Amino acid sequence: REPERGEQIEVGIKKQFAAGKVRTTFAVYELERDNIAIPDNLGFFQQQGDQRSRGVEFEIAAEPAPGLHTFVSYAFNDAELTRFAELNPFNPGMTFDRSGNTPAFAPENVANVWASKRFGSGWGFGAGARYIDSQFIAASNSFAIDSAFLLDACVFYRKDGWRANLHLKNLTDEEYFLRGFGSESVIPAAPFAAYATIGFDL
Repeated sequence: REPERGEQIEVGIKKQFAAGKVRTTFAVYELERDNIAIPDNLGFFQQQGDQRSRGVEFEIAAEPAPGLHTFVSYAFNDAELTRFAELNPFNPGMTFDRSGNTPAFAPENVANVWASKRFGSGWGFGAGARYIDSQFIAASNSFAIDSAFLLDACVFYRKDGWRANLHLKNLTDEEYFLRGFGSESVIPAAPFAAYATIGFDL
Protein backbone atom coordinates (compact mmCIF):
# COMPACT_ATOMS: atom_id res chain seq x y z
CA ARG A 1 0.00 0.00 0.00
CA GLU A 2 1.05 3.56 -0.65
CA PRO A 3 1.66 5.75 2.41
CA GLU A 4 -0.81 8.48 3.24
CA ARG A 5 0.37 11.86 2.01
CA GLY A 6 -0.81 15.31 2.97
CA GLU A 7 -0.28 18.88 1.86
CA GLN A 8 -1.51 21.86 3.84
CA ILE A 9 -1.59 25.57 3.14
CA GLU A 10 -2.47 27.80 6.08
CA VAL A 11 -2.50 31.55 6.59
CA GLY A 12 -3.17 33.02 10.00
CA ILE A 13 -2.72 35.96 12.29
CA LYS A 14 -2.35 36.37 16.06
CA LYS A 15 -3.07 39.67 17.73
CA GLN A 16 -3.13 41.01 21.28
CA PHE A 17 -5.15 43.96 22.56
CA ALA A 18 -5.64 45.82 25.84
CA ALA A 19 -2.10 45.23 27.08
CA GLY A 20 -2.32 41.51 26.40
CA LYS A 21 -5.65 40.99 28.15
CA VAL A 22 -7.34 40.10 24.86
CA ARG A 23 -5.70 37.55 22.55
CA THR A 24 -7.09 36.55 19.17
CA THR A 25 -6.13 33.95 16.59
CA PHE A 26 -7.54 33.66 13.07
CA ALA A 27 -6.56 31.18 10.38
CA VAL A 28 -7.75 29.89 7.02
CA TYR A 29 -6.47 26.65 5.57
CA GLU A 30 -6.69 24.07 2.82
CA LEU A 31 -5.62 20.49 3.45
CA GLU A 32 -5.32 17.76 0.84
CA ARG A 33 -4.75 14.14 1.86
CA ASP A 34 -4.09 11.25 -0.50
CA ASN A 35 -4.35 7.49 0.09
CA ILE A 36 -6.27 7.95 3.32
CA ALA A 37 -8.08 5.13 5.12
CA ILE A 38 -11.83 5.74 5.04
CA PRO A 39 -14.51 3.69 6.85
CA ASP A 40 -16.92 1.93 4.51
CA ASN A 41 -20.56 0.96 5.08
CA LEU A 42 -19.54 -2.04 7.20
CA GLY A 43 -17.17 -0.05 9.38
CA PHE A 44 -13.98 -1.41 7.82
CA PHE A 45 -11.28 0.93 6.55
CA GLN A 46 -10.19 1.13 2.92
CA GLN A 47 -7.00 2.97 2.00
CA GLN A 48 -8.00 4.27 -1.38
CA GLY A 49 -9.35 7.74 -0.86
CA ASP A 50 -8.39 11.35 -1.42
CA GLN A 51 -9.85 14.15 0.67
CA ARG A 52 -9.81 17.94 0.60
CA SER A 53 -10.69 20.18 3.54
CA ARG A 54 -11.05 23.95 3.52
CA GLY A 55 -11.84 25.89 6.62
CA VAL A 56 -11.62 28.79 9.00
CA GLU A 57 -10.61 28.77 12.68
CA PHE A 58 -11.06 31.59 15.17
CA GLU A 59 -10.21 31.91 18.86
CA ILE A 60 -10.45 34.76 21.34
CA ALA A 61 -9.31 34.67 24.96
CA ALA A 62 -9.85 37.61 27.28
CA GLU A 63 -9.47 38.71 30.89
CA PRO A 64 -12.08 41.49 31.16
CA ALA A 65 -11.65 41.74 34.95
CA PRO A 66 -9.17 40.44 37.52
CA GLY A 67 -9.68 36.70 37.96
CA LEU A 68 -12.27 36.51 35.17
CA HIS A 69 -11.21 34.55 32.09
CA THR A 70 -13.28 33.97 28.96
CA PHE A 71 -12.64 31.88 25.87
CA VAL A 72 -14.53 31.53 22.58
CA SER A 73 -13.58 29.38 19.61
CA TYR A 74 -15.23 28.55 16.29
CA ALA A 75 -14.18 26.28 13.44
CA PHE A 76 -15.75 25.90 10.00
CA ASN A 77 -14.69 22.91 7.93
CA ASP A 78 -15.80 22.20 4.35
CA ALA A 79 -14.57 18.66 3.68
CA GLU A 80 -15.04 16.60 0.52
CA LEU A 81 -14.00 13.20 -0.73
CA THR A 82 -12.40 14.08 -4.04
CA ARG A 83 -11.79 10.40 -4.87
CA PHE A 84 -13.22 7.35 -3.18
CA ALA A 85 -14.43 4.16 -4.83
CA GLU A 86 -15.97 2.03 -2.08
CA LEU A 87 -15.75 -1.72 -2.59
CA ASN A 88 -18.99 -3.68 -2.42
CA PRO A 89 -18.35 -6.31 0.30
CA PHE A 90 -21.02 -8.58 -1.17
CA ASN A 91 -19.77 -8.24 -4.74
CA PRO A 92 -15.99 -7.60 -4.87
CA GLY A 93 -16.18 -6.75 -8.54
CA MET A 94 -18.48 -3.79 -7.92
CA THR A 95 -17.63 -0.41 -6.43
CA PHE A 96 -19.65 2.61 -5.35
CA ASP A 97 -18.29 5.99 -6.35
CA ARG A 98 -18.44 8.20 -3.26
CA SER A 99 -16.49 11.06 -4.83
CA GLY A 100 -18.05 14.40 -3.94
CA ASN A 101 -19.49 13.12 -0.66
CA THR A 102 -18.61 14.44 2.77
CA PRO A 103 -16.13 12.36 4.80
CA ALA A 104 -17.36 10.56 7.88
CA PHE A 105 -17.05 12.36 11.23
CA ALA A 106 -16.35 15.77 9.70
CA PRO A 107 -18.82 18.27 11.24
CA GLU A 108 -19.05 21.54 9.36
CA ASN A 109 -19.33 23.75 12.45
CA VAL A 110 -17.81 23.36 15.92
CA ALA A 111 -17.95 26.05 18.62
CA ASN A 112 -16.91 26.41 22.26
CA VAL A 113 -17.59 29.06 24.90
CA TRP A 114 -16.09 29.04 28.39
CA ALA A 115 -15.83 31.48 31.29
CA SER A 116 -14.23 31.08 34.71
CA LYS A 117 -13.90 33.26 37.79
CA ARG A 118 -11.25 32.86 40.48
CA PHE A 119 -11.55 34.65 43.82
CA GLY A 120 -8.81 35.79 46.17
CA SER A 121 -9.62 32.96 48.57
CA GLY A 122 -8.44 30.47 45.96
CA TRP A 123 -11.89 29.17 45.10
CA GLY A 124 -13.37 29.56 41.66
CA PHE A 125 -15.94 28.25 39.24
CA GLY A 126 -16.41 27.97 35.51
CA ALA A 127 -19.13 27.20 32.99
CA GLY A 128 -19.33 26.79 29.27
CA ALA A 129 -21.05 25.34 26.25
CA ARG A 130 -20.02 23.19 23.31
CA TYR A 131 -21.70 22.82 19.92
CA ILE A 132 -20.96 20.06 17.42
CA ASP A 133 -22.71 20.12 14.05
CA SER A 134 -24.41 17.10 12.53
CA GLN A 135 -22.07 14.70 10.74
CA PHE A 136 -22.18 11.65 8.52
CA ILE A 137 -20.93 8.33 9.90
CA ALA A 138 -19.86 6.75 6.60
CA ALA A 139 -18.62 7.79 3.18
CA SER A 140 -21.97 6.81 1.65
CA ASN A 141 -23.59 9.75 3.49
CA SER A 142 -26.68 7.59 3.99
CA PHE A 143 -27.04 8.48 7.67
CA ALA A 144 -26.05 11.49 9.77
CA ILE A 145 -26.02 11.87 13.53
CA ASP A 146 -27.71 14.95 14.96
CA SER A 147 -25.93 18.05 16.16
CA ALA A 148 -25.26 18.36 19.89
CA PHE A 149 -25.32 21.29 22.30
CA LEU A 150 -23.64 20.51 25.63
CA LEU A 151 -23.25 22.41 28.89
CA ASP A 152 -20.32 21.90 31.29
CA ALA A 153 -19.25 23.41 34.61
CA CYS A 154 -16.51 23.14 37.21
CA VAL A 155 -15.56 24.23 40.72
CA PHE A 156 -11.89 24.54 41.62
CA TYR A 157 -9.48 25.55 44.36
CA ARG A 158 -5.92 26.86 43.92
CA LYS A 159 -3.84 27.98 46.89
CA ASP A 160 -0.45 27.34 48.48
CA GLY A 161 0.40 24.69 45.89
CA TRP A 162 -2.84 22.78 46.31
CA ARG A 163 -5.08 22.05 43.32
CA ALA A 164 -8.58 20.61 43.56
CA ASN A 165 -11.15 20.34 40.76
CA LEU A 166 -14.72 19.13 40.43
CA HIS A 167 -15.75 18.76 36.78
CA LEU A 168 -19.37 18.40 35.64
CA LYS A 169 -19.76 17.26 32.03
CA ASN A 170 -22.97 17.30 30.00
CA LEU A 171 -25.03 18.97 32.74
CA THR A 172 -28.38 18.45 31.01
CA ASP A 173 -27.65 14.75 30.34
CA GLU A 174 -28.03 15.33 26.62
CA GLU A 175 -28.24 12.15 24.56
CA TYR A 176 -25.91 12.47 21.61
CA PHE A 177 -23.59 10.46 19.40
CA LEU A 178 -20.06 11.11 18.23
CA ARG A 179 -19.10 7.88 16.52
CA GLY A 180 -20.66 5.07 14.55
CA PHE A 181 -19.89 1.71 13.00
CA GLY A 182 -20.89 1.15 9.42
CA SER A 183 -23.44 3.33 7.68
CA GLU A 184 -26.37 3.01 10.11
CA SER A 185 -25.03 2.03 13.57
CA VAL A 186 -24.14 4.69 16.13
CA ILE A 187 -22.39 4.59 19.50
CA PRO A 188 -23.79 6.86 22.24
CA ALA A 189 -21.48 9.38 23.87
CA ALA A 190 -21.06 9.70 27.62
CA PRO A 191 -24.08 10.97 29.62
CA PHE A 192 -23.82 13.37 32.55
CA ALA A 193 -20.60 12.73 34.45
CA ALA A 194 -18.88 14.22 37.50
CA TYR A 195 -15.29 13.62 38.47
CA ALA A 196 -12.84 15.18 40.90
CA THR A 197 -9.07 15.58 41.01
CA ILE A 198 -6.71 16.79 43.71
CA GLY A 199 -3.00 17.53 43.58
CA PHE A 200 -0.12 19.42 45.09
CA ASP A 201 2.71 21.26 43.31
CA LEU A 202 6.10 20.68 44.92
